[in-house]
Amino acid sequence: MGTATHYGSFTPDSRSPISASHRSTVADDINAIIANFDPRIYFPKLFVSFALKSAANINHLAAYAEYKESAVWHALQELYKVDLEKFVDFDPEAVELGDSHASGG
Repeated sequence: MGTATHYGSFTPDSRSPISASHRSTVADDINAIIANFDPRIYFPKLFVSFALKSAANINHLAAYAEYKESAVWHALQELYKVDLEKFVDFDPEAVELGDSHASGG
């Protein structure tokens, strides 16, 4: 078979003619592929619009890069993750990213 990977007869059954070490090697390979999966490689047409808009607005987007470690940025990320609708409705003018006042005084 050479160096080509052959998954055709892979079964997770312990009675398989493939050894347990072979099965675990294949499972590890599949897990690595999934862990490192980049959908842009396999579905580029789904991401081309995003890439074009990002490129067209790179200067505007880059202006916020310095705030990525701020508490405000992290709070906005959390809102985005937990409630997309409220994130969209949130008034970003209510919070200044450049505000360096520490909480509590």
